[in-house]
Amino acid sequence: EYAPPPTKKLVKVYAEHEYMAILDYFDNQDREFSLLLRFMLATGFRIGETVNMKWSQIKPDCIEVPNKLNKEQIETFPMSRELSAIVEQLRSYNNKERLFRWSGNSVSSLRKLLNRAFDELHIEKDGRAFHVFRKTFNKRLLLSGVALETTRELMRHKSIDTTIKHYT
Repeated sequence: EYAPPPTKKLVKVYAEHEYMAILDYFDNQDREFSLLLRFMLATGFRIGETVNMKWSQIKPDCIEVPNKLNKEQIETFPMSRELSAIVEQLRSYNNKERLFRWSGNSVSSLRKLLNRAFDELHIEKDGRAFHVFRKTFNKRLLLSGVALETTRELMRHKSIDTTIKHYT
């Protein structure tokens, strides 16, 4: 009862010109990494689940994703035209069973690549990295008029309170 009320943290996202500059940068440096970032922007998936994504999870109309807390429970994410185009481009990389050549162990080296792009593009890091692509996905949904409940479903949050507290 004596604790001060929690302060509302500002949700950090990438501005459109920032993520477009990052995508353009990696289109020239490492096209597959650019596709990974595009995939994250199109899905709001976490970096770990993105780099570990298997081709068997990709269906014609959706992507099947294990629940974060209960891996036995499968959730689905709808396949948009944008996402379908990204997946088709990834097929040319022939990464056998996974969409991307990296694994969950590669996240710190991928973060270094992203930080180097921030430095070269003069984009302020300010604690932003991969999870901010998830927050940017959420912000893009809300700005385009997607209902909060639909946003919660696409973010795969159990409670709408999580969507509101951490992403709006």
